[in-house]
Amino acid sequence: MTVIEHTIAALGVDGDMKDQSSAAVSSDGNSRVTRAKKALAVQQDNKDASESEADEDDDQESDRDSNGSQSEDEESDRRDSGAEAEEPEEVDYEKQRQQNILRNQQLMMELGLQPISIRREFPIPVRPSRDKSRDDEDYTEEREYPKVRAKKRMRIPKPAYQPVQTRASKRIRGEPAKEYKVDLEALENGLQLDLNGKDQNELRSIATTIWDIGKIYKGKENRLKYWSGKGSMFRHPYPIGFRAEKHVFRERYTMHIKEGPDGPIFVVESEGGKVFEGSSPTLPWTKVCLASYSKGTRISGPLFFGFSDPITQKMIEELEGYQDWETVSSEERAKVEAKAESASEALNPDLKTKVFGGSSHPEITKLITSRLGVEPSAVKLSQFKNKETSVEIGVSVRNEDVYIIQSGSPKINDSLMELLIMINACKGASAQRITAVIPYFPYSKQSKKKKHRGAIAAKLVANILAISGVDHIITMDLHASQMQGFFNIPVDNLYAEPTVGKWIQENVEDWENGVVVSKNAGGAKRVTSLADRLNIDFALIHMDRSRKGHAQGPDHSLSKPENIYNRLEEEDDDDDSMVDAETGHEIHRAEAADETSLMTLVGDVQDKVCFIVDDMIDGCHSFLEAADNLVGHGAKEVYIIATHGILSGNSLRQIEECANVHKIVVTNTYPLPAEKRALCSKLVILDISPTLAEAIRRTHNGESISYLFTQVPKSL
Repeated sequence: MTVIEHTIAALGVDGDMKDQSSAAVSSDGNSRVTRAKKALAVQQDNKDASESEADEDDDQESDRDSNGSQSEDEESDRRDSGAEAEEPEEVDYEKQRQQNILRNQQLMMELGLQPISIRREFPIPVRPSRDKSRDDEDYTEEREYPKVRAKKRMRIPKPAYQPVQTRASKRIRGEPAKEYKVDLEALENGLQLDLNGKDQNELRSIATTIWDIGKIYKGKENRLKYWSGKGSMFRHPYPIGFRAEKHVFRERYTMHIKEGPDGPIFVVESEGGKVFEGSSPTLPWTKVCLASYSKGTRISGPLFFGFSDPITQKMIEELEGYQDWETVSSEERAKVEAKAESASEALNPDLKTKVFGGSSHPEITKLITSRLGVEPSAVKLSQFKNKETSVEIGVSVRNEDVYIIQSGSPKINDSLMELLIMINACKGASAQRITAVIPYFPYSKQSKKKKHRGAIAAKLVANILAISGVDHIITMDLHASQMQGFFNIPVDNLYAEPTVGKWIQENVEDWENGVVVSKNAGGAKRVTSLADRLNIDFALIHMDRSRKGHAQGPDHSLSKPENIYNRLEEEDDDDDSMVDAETGHEIHRAEAADETSLMTLVGDVQDKVCFIVDDMIDGCHSFLEAADNLVGHGAKEVYIIATHGILSGNSLRQIEECANVHKIVVTNTYPLPAEKRALCSKLVILDISPTLAEAIRRTHNGESISYLFTQVPKSL
């Protein structure tokens, strides 16, 4: 027996270990020591007994060896015969194992090797099996665990879409750049402003070191290319030869600015030899971000180059030849105007070109050719007795640039047919390019449908011109902007606004206190453009034609023809007087007996000079009504201004008799005979030929004509 078994036997521990555990807890320390001594004594006695038993076993073993195989056979027979009688009882090993564990724990507590503790077992709740059809012997118990219910997830509604605030620059947003005033003497950072030799300027606020500030660009080309945009923190020139370095993105980069064919070139070079270039300070640094680990980072090129620091701005201002923005921009504009003036000369005689003039407006043809320094090419225009038009080109036009000047006139159909035949004749004579110069485009009033079964005659004229063989059209102040979409060939629509604005500034007293007025809503865009050019206010006159029965009840249907036609009317068709094709008598617009007109002025004209502006003036009824309304609201003077002075019928006589109209100003795009001009002493005709001549010269030389949209060519 082992020591532990002898000890347990000495202590009298039996199978009921729960009672012994309770007794052990209630006993004191002395009893535990006494029992331990007894256990040791019992252990010694057992040891002596085991030695005596071992001697006896040796003697028996020797006897068995002497008996030999016979004793072994007898022993085996005895075991076989009494096996069933001597078979041990079945042992519950799990219960025995639990008892052994309890006995060991009890012994260790008695020896003081383990603190005395009471093991508490809590009952586990059980529930019967769901399958109750099984037999009792197969019945098993299942542990019942508490059920945990998952909380219902509350759905959070998505917030409404909110547009992200734009991060565009101040220049794109139209905000002016902030003005900075820097007192360098108050900056006590010991920076060197003179970068001669090996001196350096370290901009500590942005960690950029400038090694060379460079020099101001003094080339013959446009110096404005080397200036920063108006949205920059400082408006400054970019110095050529600028050198700096900056440590960013875990690497050191060097920066410099060099002269390029179309402006400065900004270069950023890494220590590894990678070179990034761009036309602005931000472009190369953007490429650096894409090539580094910092993809998607937004950076400021002027900040990285150091141009956002006041110290850098001060150094640039101290460079030789520095001028402020106002001085440089004014000098460059004067240079451009001088260049345009010198270029406004005769056409190059080495280049092959021919200029023809129709019979509609010979006066403007003579003015244009005189400014170009060429003579009108020979052409024979005639009519047969049956009024058919005949055209014969008198010079060779093979492989030449041909310009045909023909405007609208009182004989609009004859003028248009003559133009078409001239174009077709030059096309058949192998002209290289044919350009039609049409100051007043015919049938421009019919640029949209006024009735359901009406025709868009302006679109028809555009198609006929394209079929006749014309390659390019130059016109002025089209009646509607959508007319440019009628053509499938290039169309240059020039404007008389620069000429009109110049005349107002030179001939109208107190024009700064003036107001530009539109007599209808359709001309609001044209009016605001002239008002912005002159930097004065504008006003609008709204004509409201209402009927007495319009609001009588819901039975008044808008599907009636007269109501739809009123909606489709041209905004300024109140002056469109018509003539019967058979009788030749004038036809006036039929007005309903219950129709009333209400004229509303939007704007302040009190004690101001008013300019009623429109693209054309045919009849003068609406202009005179607008003039009376303006004078009734306190206007000081009223000027009627239009590009195309058609002035049909007795319009000039009516304007002459109207005391509220001070002047009427038109251009010479439409022919007015001398006897008609004599009817009105208030008539002023502006010469528009310089703009048309310059457009021909620039088109022939392959130059841009956008300059003519805002400037007036100077006289030769």
